Amino acid sequence: MGIICFIALTIIRIIQFKILNYENKPTLNVDGWEQGITAEKIKEALNNFQVDPLYLDYYKITEINEEIGKTLKSNDIDFNFQKSNIQEIKTLRTMINNIGI
Repeated sequence: MGIICFIALTIIRIIQFKILNYENKPTLNVDGWEQGITAEKIKEALNNFQVDPLYLDYYKITEINEEIGKTLKSNDIDFNFQKSNIQEIKTLRTMINNIGI
């Protein structure tokens, strides 16, 4: 269990570091990592990230809030979330899997 927590914390810190860099904020500041997005907000945003079926082979990705937007933009991921087909969602998944973490 300890290693899973360590890996999760490491991933959260990498996300926070990339967001701070994206926003041109200092990464070595006394205010710390929470200056960009808190770990709790990242966790909540990821938990609310959902895909709803629309019709046929199209889906709508819901709950694109500010935290998810910053997380994706800080990793150079630009994606139209309004209406996507399954192949476009697979492409998004591939982009996320290729993030340099």
